[in-house]
Amino acid sequence: MKIYRAETGKRIQVRKSFESLGDLKAELEQVGGVPISSQILMTSFGLQLKTEMINDANKATGKDEYIIFLFDRDLLDVNNTYDQTPLVEGLSLEPPIIAPAASNILTRLQNRGSWNNINLSEECGAYVNLFQTHHSQGQLFVKTAEKHAGICKLLYQEQKIQQMALDVAITNLNSHCRSIIEAHEDVYTFAEKEITKQTRLIQSLSTDIETLRRITIHPGLLKDARNLMNDRDSYTLADFIAEDKLIILAKEGKQAYDQISNRVQELTSLVRAVQSGTDTLKKKKFDSSNSIK
Repeated sequence: MKIYRAETGKRIQVRKSFESLGDLKAELEQVGGVPISSQILMTSFGLQLKTEMINDANKATGKDEYIIFLFDRDLLDVNNTYDQTPLVEGLSLEPPIIAPAASNILTRLQNRGSWNNINLSEECGAYVNLFQTHHSQGQLFVKTAEKHAGICKLLYQEQKIQQMALDVAITNLNSHCRSIIEAHEDVYTFAEKEITKQTRLIQSLSTDIETLRRITIHPGLLKDARNLMNDRDSYTLADFIAEDKLIILAKEGKQAYDQISNRVQELTSLVRAVQSGTDTLKKKKFDSSNSIK
């Protein structure tokens, strides 16, 4: 397996195999400097690394080799004041190349006097020195160019890994967002249905009570009734119901359902904000189609 720090794109050198996920995380804390509690390990195919995946990660090679990205949970928290200074690195560049005084030699050779008084040995030595100076300067340019080319290649590889890690993070975020939206739709549909049903029942309470007042109980059903007043010839269903308690319960129920309705609306707003934020991040994501091949 190959493990990369998601924030920097740098590879973290670890052992080739591990007995458990906890063993891997412990070594990453020691080598990578990210506490176990802050580690999020994601595979290149968008899944969080689980204990049951360690065996396959140890054995997979070639095109099946696991590429794992180590995310620092603290850096993902926008409210965290985590010091990001350790992630910033300076580049070690070659110093500026100062041109030698070769032009002075060339000027003297070009402005020499008569050819009759030329010392051949001195002239040849001057040209040899000039060529050596140019050669040394050329070697400095080659050395500097090679080192800077190596730095550019390293930066490109690290940025490529960062892009891959970002793709994984966006894919994972999109998956979570989709799950939240689907779960919310189920909750919202159920809550809306129940609130509408209960609201209608509460609104019809007065009509229901009036209906109970109009339904007379058959005298035959009252023969065995206990604790009834005998000053009336007939009774209705309303006589056996505590209307005041029903009205109080109806008011309390309406208040409770109003609170639930408000919370459902707040949840809806929150889910929409999550969806909007996810869409914004997806639009800002680095477009891999425009990357350097």
